[in-house]
Order: sequence, then C-alpha cells, then structure tokens
Amino acid sequence: MLQYVEIGLSAVLAEADADLPPFLGTTLRGAFGLLFKRTVCQARHGRCVQCGVRTVCPYPAVFEGLAPEGRQIMRRYDTIPQPFVLLVPSPGQRWGLPGELVWGFRLFGAACRFWPYVVHTFDAAGKAGIGRGRWKYTIQCVTDGIGGNTLWTPGCSDWAEPAQRHIDHCASTVPPHCTLRWRFETPLRLRSSGMVRDEQINPMDLLLNGRRRFSIMRHFYDADGSELPPDERLDAGRFRIISEQVFPWAHRRYSLRQKRRMVLGGLLGEMVIEGPWGLSGPWLNAVPILHLGKATTFGFGNVKWEML
Repeated sequence: MLQYVEIGLSAVLAEADADLPPFLGTTLRGAFGLLFKRTVCQARHGRCVQCGVRTVCPYPAVFEGLAPEGRQIMRRYDTIPQPFVLLVPSPGQRWGLPGELVWGFRLFGAACRFWPYVVHTFDAAGKAGIGRGRWKYTIQCVTDGIGGNTLWTPGCSDWAEPAQRHIDHCASTVPPHCTLRWRFETPLRLRSSGMVRDEQINPMDLLLNGRRRFSIMRHFYDADGSELPPDERLDAGRFRIISEQVFPWAHRRYSLRQKRRMVLGGLLGEMVIEGPWGLSGPWLNAVPILHLGKATTFGFGNVKWEML
C-alpha cells in the first residue's frame, strides 16, 4: 500500500488585512521551492546530481523528482512526479478565521520522514514573507491533517508523530455501473493527446489520467511493489455526461527555476457522469488523495467524487 502523511498548518498573518492572491497554491509553492534548498542543502555548488549525499538529502527526495536508475517506466524523462501535493482552498476562498492562513501538504512513500523539514521551510517562508507583498506570518499550530490532532505549537521542543496513512490497492467499492458527481475544488489541469484540456474534459480524460497518476506514484513511491491486476478496458461509449458546470481558471506567475513568466490554468466546477466506474480500477479511491493532472505540487487537481 502507498504510504503517506498529511500535515496541516495554521498561521497568523502579520497584517490581518493582507491582500493575498486569490489562489494560495502558487504563492506558497513558490516560497517553498525558493527556501527548501537553502534550508537543507549541504553542498556549496548546489547541484544535486553532483552531490555525494543526494540519496539521503530531503531536497531531491521531496522536490527535485530525480528519476531513479533502472526504472521501468518514464525512461525518456529526466524527472518524475514529486512525492508531495499542496492542500489549499479553492481560488477565492480561505480556510480558518480572518487574519489566519491555513493550508497543508501530503508526502508520499519514503519522503514521509522529511515532513519536519517541510514545516521548517514554511516557517522560514513566513518570517521572510511570501508573494509580491512579502506578507509575513507566524505558524501557530501544526496538526495531523487539516484540523486534526496537534503535532506542534510554539514553545514545544519536540514534534509529535503524524499518523502513517495508506492508500488501499483494492478496487473501488462503488457498484459496477453508477453515477458519480465529480467536483474540481482546485484547478484541474489534464493533458490528452499532448494538449492541455483548458476548456472541457470528458470521462475518458478522467479515467486515463487517473489510472496513469496512480500507476506512476505506485511505481516510484510504493515500497510494496506488488503487481496489481491489469485494468479493464472501458470504452468511451459506456460513459454518459448527465450534467456539467465547469469553467476555466488561470493564473500568471514567474518561475525562478525556468526564468520566465508562465500561465498555469485548469478547470473548476463539477460534472455528473454515469458509467462503469466500479470496473475502472483502484485509481478511483486514490485520486482524491494523490490529486489528478498536472501542477499538483501547486495544489492543483484536488478532485472529489460522490456517488448519487
């Protein structure tokens, strides 16, 4: 089973009326990426591929997505999906009380043990300030999951350990043929036939991207390594969209790593789809935890589903 930890953070903003951007994912991810390497790197040259401790260092394990040698999939790529996702509110929304900043993250596989480094980096980001306005914050509480048991508060000298959660590999518990309501709570950025689906998606986009996401994360981050039964072939004609209310959302950001401005976008809203979901495989239970699509480390792809 694929292991993960879920950590929640609650902070107080230095300015209660801080004009934060509508979507926190890109702001928090940008601050994290900038400071994480500074926090943990022990090499002056700063190049992971030349570093003798890269196999035990938190930075490449969590952030770089360095592809391991001898891998069986994604051989054409230098990097693989990173073993973490951000947990942030939908665009235009906030968790917590006015003047508070509440968010979280999940780490998967061997990266789970590095969660204190991630918290420490977000703490440093609060002291330095995040976003264009350099908005500062002070972390007041670290919890096991959003709003869960307390792991740390100011003044504590030790961390409590979070629960070790698992993603089951069993097939979905929904009936073979049923109707699901899908909610895209943060922007869903899917690729199909080499193109980003930025206007509309279909049931097969969800199915194929979900299966691929689950398969890749299991391959690289599941210590079990056991083989699962092959997925059943399902044709597009067996699915039917009953209703859909989706709309595009986009955000422009500057990438320090790529030294250029980028537009990150995806779809928000919900779809009601009838089809053979119960036959589609174990990915269905996994994607609300793993997120779906591209830019999941920015908090994108937080999808939920419920049976109607």
